[in-house]
Amino acid sequence: MSSGIPVQDSQEFVRRQMNYWEQVSESGGFDIEHISAPPMGLLTYDCEDKRNLFPNRLLVNLYARLGIYRYNLSKGTNLKFHHLTKFNMTNNCISSYRITLVAYDPVTTSLVTFLVGISEEEYARLNLMLFIARPQADKPHCQEPVRPIGSTIYPLTPDACDDKGLLPFWPTNFEDTSRFRLVHNITFFFSLS
Repeated sequence: MSSGIPVQDSQEFVRRQMNYWEQVSESGGFDIEHISAPPMGLLTYDCEDKRNLFPNRLLVNLYARLGIYRYNLSKGTNLKFHHLTKFNMTNNCISSYRITLVAYDPVTTSLVTFLVGISEEEYARLNLMLFIARPQADKPHCQEPVRPIGSTIYPLTPDACDDKGLLPFWPTNFEDTSRFRLVHNITFFFSLS
């Protein structure tokens, strides 16, 4: 059955799509305002322009705060959410977001531009994969993943498993259980809002 699109047009469409996603991959999915988006490209929203409303305001704010929360847990910092700058998202029911925001350190009151990459894993469920949470100034030592449209989970590769023997013993400082804190659901919810 024919799609009704001439072969030359369909080849041009595929070429433009591939070129677009290659440029998105090079930028990490964050700074793509200068790239002209083909159909089914990432949707870009400028949150600092008060004239433009953006969808899912509450959800995007929560995703941004979740990224800061993850960074604070992993790095032992205390950054706080200040405001959203911009974000890009896939145009799917299950979306992937690249969020640029401003956070601040309450001790030094300095502002930090912060990047968050988060993907929804299921429709209408709070099942998320947060794969980027870092200050913009911290360049990654390897290329960060850009989740493809319609697929947020990568299959395992053969080198993803360590089959070289037993795992080493944990360092002794992990035996100190006083470094953990029980967070009640209500506390966690209010700290994100």
